[in-house]
Amino acid sequence: LTGILSLGALSAAEAASPLPPRPGRCAPAAGDVSASRVPGRPYGQAMNREGLYAPDHQHFFVARLDMAVDGIANRVVEVESARAPAHTEDRNGGAFVRSRRVLSSEMEARREAAPSVGRHWLVESAGASD
Repeated sequence: LTGILSLGALSAAEAASPLPPRPGRCAPAAGDVSASRVPGRPYGQAMNREGLYAPDHQHFFVARLDMAVDGIANRVVEVESARAPAHTEDRNGGAFVRSRRVLSSEMEARREAAPSVGRHWLVESAGASD
C-alpha cells in the first residue's frame, strides 16, 4: 500500500487572518494552530502559521485475496464477537462468545462496517480439518 500526503497552501490573506477557536476551547493558545479551522474552508485545517493546509479525508483499503488452502475447495467463514448471555457461570458479566457463519457468495458477504463486533474472516478448507 502507498500513501500520498494531501496538503495545500492557504492564500496570504487566509494565513494572516486570526484562526477561530478549536471546539471546546475559548481561544487558541499562542502559536497553537493544530486542528484550527480556516474560515471559508470547512473541510480541513491549518497546520501552521505559514499557510500549510490539510484537507480532511478518509482512507479505504481493499484487498482481493486468491486463496488456495488445501486446494481449491475452500470456504470463507465470518466470525463476530458478542457479549455472552447472562448466566450463573459468568458472575461478572464480562464473557464474550464468537459466532461463525459460512458465507456462500459475494452478495451474502456484503455488509456495513461494524468495529464493535470485532468482525474477521477465515479462509478454510471445506473438505479437510487440522
